[in-house]
Amino acid sequence: MFLSTRLILFEDPDVVSRFRADPQGFLDSIKGPVILDEIQNVPEVFNYLRSRIDATPRAKGRWLLTGSQESALMQNVSESMAGRAGILQLLPFSLAEMPSVSLLSCYLLGIQTEAELERSPFLGAIFEGQVAVEIMKSQINAGRHRELYYFRDQQGLEVDFIAPTSGGKYRPIEAKSTRTPLPSMAKPMQSLASAWQNSGNKRELQEGVLVHRAARMRVASQVLASGVHALPLEEFVRSIN
Repeated sequence: MFLSTRLILFEDPDVVSRFRADPQGFLDSIKGPVILDEIQNVPEVFNYLRSRIDATPRAKGRWLLTGSQESALMQNVSESMAGRAGILQLLPFSLAEMPSVSLLSCYLLGIQTEAELERSPFLGAIFEGQVAVEIMKSQINAGRHRELYYFRDQQGLEVDFIAPTSGGKYRPIEAKSTRTPLPSMAKPMQSLASAWQNSGNKRELQEGVLVHRAARMRVASQVLASGVHALPLEEFVRSIN
């Protein structure tokens, strides 16, 4: 953990200019540990840091290097810092980490308000994408292998997601942007459960989950149909983290 850590932001043109005018003097003036952010803007910093790390290889945790452009950043790390740096890839916050996270992607579609989102033809796809992302984040944050499947058979039966759970089991998941889950929405998961059982698959299929948007009169969980229950997105995220 970094305590009393100084932050140097290489997004500020003045900071970049001061570094490039005197790189060694700039780094000499910093007492570690220190966070150097947006380092893709000053790729030459890696060469100066490498010599300092090599001079005292047993001193660890002095430099925390962060950036927002992965391709440029990783190229410099692999070329200049091989064997000298541990690499962590950080995802955006999940709902479990920050409850204020919302339909974290609408901006890219020009959707700026909740009212616009409600009228958008992309609402269903956006919500389904958010559910998929939250599942993947929970797996990565727990140090598990990323594993998520979509199911569709020749008869047209579709289930949005099949996700692994503990003990080698699998759970069917449907994502619906509705605030009013209905029993009819459980039918694809019930059909899958029946076909799964008849196929003799040795892996156990757990109870299905219909993930939906929470209504103002919120219900934490409800049995939707036999073998399927409904969960608001926030409750679903808590259940998988």
